Amino acid sequence: MTRYYFASRYSRHEELRSYREELMRVVSGATVTSRWIDLHNNELEASFTPEALAADPAGCWKYGQADLEDLANSEVIVSFTGPGGKGGRHIEHGVAIAYFDNHIWLDLGGPPRDAFRLTIVGPRENVFHCHPATEVFATWGEFLWNELRSQS
Repeated sequence: MTRYYFASRYSRHEELRSYREELMRVVSGATVTSRWIDLHNNELEASFTPEALAADPAGCWKYGQADLEDLANSEVIVSFTGPGGKGGRHIEHGVAIAYFDNHIWLDLGGPPRDAFRLTIVGPRENVFHCHPATEVFATWGEFLWNELRSQS
């Protein structure tokens, strides 16, 4: 069973739900830990505005904390790149690199370092996407084909 964390712009949640369904249908035992794609159990319809973040940082942080918990419970980060967004997905990718490089995963009770994967669907967007362990796929279809092929 492989646990995936999807990182992307919040506005792509519907698209990523369809990817989750496709992944779970074709890759035996696949699960997606990202609660944000279900709008955090329908509690958060859109990402926070700067005004909302300033007005209630503690209330907003509970969602960031949930995302980090979901990431810690995964074995593969799938970072979807593309225009837009406020950058949270880049933070998540950076945290995943820190877990990978510093063995933090084991301290959190997660999988061994060599079981964790860094992946990107789309073009590299910053220097952190050049980490030597990062697998880059141009499209979702390419990523899915790779996962399906690695099962056999």
